[in-house]
Amino acid sequence: MRYVDLAGRLEKVKENDILVGTYGFDANSNRISMLCVATTITGKADDQDLLLTYSDNNYSYAENGETRARSKQGRTRTFNYDVMGNLQTFTDSIKR
Repeated sequence: MRYVDLAGRLEKVKENDILVGTYGFDANSNRISMLCVATTITGKADDQDLLLTYSDNNYSYAENGETRARSKQGRTRTFNYDVMGNLQTFTDSIKR
């Protein structure tokens, strides 16, 4: 069963009456924490509500707000967009 707060944001999740997840938000309704079955994940957003970190992921953005890169444990994914902001390609620092 899912429970939402007064703002309509997911606040907690229960399965068979057992709490399995809770979520926290900042003043701008950005989800900044998640606790699921004894694992806590936190994040941080900037003044423009762009996600800077979430768990061990780090994010960077272009001037228009498109995600330019996501880095995690030495692995970086870089995203490229056309002039209309549509995702065209992405590259991964780990080639497969």
